[in-house]
Amino acid sequence: MNGYVWREADDSDHVCVTPDIRTQTAEDNAVAAPAFNPSGGPYGPKTCLDGTSGVKRSWGPSLCCTPNPRQATADNAAASSRIAHA
Repeated sequence: MNGYVWREADDSDHVCVTPDIRTQTAEDNAVAAPAFNPSGGPYGPKTCLDGTSGVKRSWGPSLCCTPNPRQATADNAAASSRIAHA
């Protein structure tokens, strides 16, 4: 669909998003592991560092990211409306 690109959070992620969301997703994935608090916390070893938020991904493990991890949920919900039809 015009104006959208594949999110590419991993090799099988073909949800269509805006280019800035794809860039943010790549940046989030690049820092995902360091964003977990090494001391744990109220959510155990998957507690995010201050300034980041957790997001559960359907295609892989949870991660911590910033600034808006809930965007992935909205993009997943809108995926079927963003498919280009021939």
